[in-house]
Amino acid sequence: MGVNDKKDLGIASRLTRIIGTKISTFTGSDRNNSQNNPDDFINNCTSIMVATKAFGMGIDKSNIRFTVNINHSGSPEAFVQEAGRAGRDRKLALAVILYSDFHERGGSLNNTGTVDYSIHKYFYENSFPGKHQEKTIMYYMLEFLDIIATTEKENYNSWTKEFKGIMSCIKLLNPNDSVRLTLNYSADARNFKDINTFLDKYNERHITFENFKNALSKSIYRMNCIGLISDFTQDYTLNKFYLTVCKLPDGGYFDNLECFLSRYYNKDKARSEVSRAKSFRGDNEIQKCLGFLTDFIYTKIANKRRQAISDMEEFCRIGISNEDWLKTNEYLKDYLYYYFNSKFSRETYVTPSGLDYSLT
Repeated sequence: MGVNDKKDLGIASRLTRIIGTKISTFTGSDRNNSQNNPDDFINNCTSIMVATKAFGMGIDKSNIRFTVNINHSGSPEAFVQEAGRAGRDRKLALAVILYSDFHERGGSLNNTGTVDYSIHKYFYENSFPGKHQEKTIMYYMLEFLDIIATTEKENYNSWTKEFKGIMSCIKLLNPNDSVRLTLNYSADARNFKDINTFLDKYNERHITFENFKNALSKSIYRMNCIGLISDFTQDYTLNKFYLTVCKLPDGGYFDNLECFLSRYYNKDKARSEVSRAKSFRGDNEIQKCLGFLTDFIYTKIANKRRQAISDMEEFCRIGISNEDWLKTNEYLKDYLYYYFNSKFSRETYVTPSGLDYSLT
């Protein structure tokens, strides 16, 4: 069920029919569209806004009295951010989650198959299809992908050539040189036809065309993190990626990996992790960096994302476990407090009155 649609099935269109008054809508794009403009709501001309999660980014309306989530958020952090759109004037506000404990068949993750959980599980599995499959697809891109490369460097003649794999092109460059690559990913392109045959060699499951596009995007982002790709654009009409690929001096890709890891670790820890990456499996610096980065993402990021979905599901189950809603509401507030305190507090954390209140 969407925000709005022509069949009167969207939330906003149904509410408009039932209530009989104008309702604002917002889906995060084309804000100048009269059907997708939050200004009436912000200016108090309408009292209800039906929107995607995009509403609230950069919008500070102080007198929102309640929020209603049609399904639970992907994490307690996301829920607090979404619920925080209400009560910014520090007056009483209510945050509601419309939660169903109906279990779909085949629910297996933590023995949970509720409708809400299945939605997040679907997006999670699309984002993290498996590190071995991701590594296999990146290896295919580096060594076998059909690409067209063009260079216009002033210090030698420009050229346009077809290559098998990014690495074959990189080998022709001097350190700090770059080249523009064109990658065709249309459904009838040889790359898509060949990728499943390639996955068979490594006993990896086949992927659909849509997943193939997502896999390419993900791989391009990974390569961007280590500096192999410095810039990229996607032409959705022509089904093409345009990439700027850089050949860095020895150690350059490890330096970019350390910079990426510094988002999650202090400098000493990041440097130590890069030392481990240098002994990682791979024929060259690029393969070692990409392999290590993929392992890091699945160990540190994917697992935490998965746990956050489970934490949010538990939060909702607690919410429906007691008929005394007022007592349950106080317990849920404690749940969120201890959740954030235990994850983010420091040993110096104190209450406004000066009491030691850290859970580290």
